[in-house]
Amino acid sequence: MNLSVIIEKSVLNIRVAVILKNSSGYLFEKSKKGYIYLVGGRIKLGESSQEAALREVMEELNTKVDKIKLRSVIENFFSTENGDVHELCFVYEAENEFAGDLPEGFVSVSKDDLESHDIRPNAISDILKDENKSFKHIVLK
Repeated sequence: MNLSVIIEKSVLNIRVAVILKNSSGYLFEKSKKGYIYLVGGRIKLGESSQEAALREVMEELNTKVDKIKLRSVIENFFSTENGDVHELCFVYEAENEFAGDLPEGFVSVSKDDLESHDIRPNAISDILKDENKSFKHIVLK
């Protein structure tokens, strides 16, 4: 069961996202609405955020990641046509690179080209540009 809780007309989502590189940049999945986002998804009940991150990479890219490090927690508040969303997203970074062919629906974006894409949540660009790779707690309202 996914950690997604409906409270009246609002939703609380608890998610993970994984920063994963290949030889030409960072991997993103393309949405049907035109924006791109990191590999990831909802955490399941009883699953740690780290376990969820490793599972999502395996499910979406059919690859195993050896080591990941927590880079950020994003508290994201936004509205959709279905109501308000309060989302907690644990952002991890994979140590090893993805070496396979990108599946359909995925793109690789170089660090220099991040600004030309609609990346969601938008704080992901700032995290990727941080040369120090310092931990960030980000609140988006």
